[in-house]
Amino acid sequence: MRPTGASAIGIDTASEDRDEGARASAGTAAGGNIPFFRYRTLHFWQRRPGERPVQLTAGMRLVTPDEVTPDGLDKVIERTAQYIRYRQLPDGFFAYEFLPGRDRYNRDDQNWVRQAGIIWSAAVYARRTGDAGWRRCSDRAIDAMRAMLRPRAGVENALYVATPDGQNKLGATALFGLALLDAPDPDRYSDLVIGIGNALRSMQTPEGRFVVNFPPAAEQTENQDYSPGEALLLLARLYDQRRESRWRETLDRALPYYRTYYREAASPPFVVWQMQAFGRLARTTTLARYAEFVFEMAD
Repeated sequence: MRPTGASAIGIDTASEDRDEGARASAGTAAGGNIPFFRYRTLHFWQRRPGERPVQLTAGMRLVTPDEVTPDGLDKVIERTAQYIRYRQLPDGFFAYEFLPGRDRYNRDDQNWVRQAGIIWSAAVYARRTGDAGWRRCSDRAIDAMRAMLRPRAGVENALYVATPDGQNKLGATALFGLALLDAPDPDRYSDLVIGIGNALRSMQTPEGRFVVNFPPAAEQTENQDYSPGEALLLLARLYDQRRESRWRETLDRALPYYRTYYREAASPPFVVWQMQAFGRLARTTTLARYAEFVFEMAD
């Protein structure tokens, strides 16, 4: 990310390595070898002219312990929110990636799950602040992704996000549903959220696992660490709101499968989402089996 008004400087520290690679490749290209170049750069960030530049690590700067205070975190959240809003494009979505080495935004790549996630963030911030500008930002983003909703074939009253890349990932639909739940005046979207919840339920197999690409997807992926937990969080939120058995039945079917998966193969992203989902259900029902899974993951 590149703050507005700031400058980033890249310094090439290995031009000799690159020159040697070029010379070596010139002599071996005829033999079929593939040349490659090694280089290393340092990046510095200067907030305003005259201030001491700060060295960046992977585009970020180190934060000292004394900076981590409630007031400091509030300021970081506010400034990050301002930057997110700055990145909103005319079509309602957000510029996905900034390339500091080229000093431009990447228009050639897109991640629709992360777009849905940032729309959720914008919706939460708009609702909590009550700011009119943020309300417009949230509404534009929601309207942009709402236009991608399509009926789930063969399932009554079911909607999923059909993304332009053809991947139709479960996570994009789940995160967009969470954005609708947390948007200002969420009652406007209650029918859409129910449709999304029905679509998510339809992607669960009899043993409790979720298929993570809505058909007709260009390909099927198997990663169970992200999307299933995101889907379960939305369903737990719906059960908390409505107390309808269909939402909880899906979570109950998922619990033994993902508890086994956690013990055998889970990664940290799995824990982040599954803890939120079953933590919500544990608070709603006060049943020990949900809480025990949450504490097992936390420990």
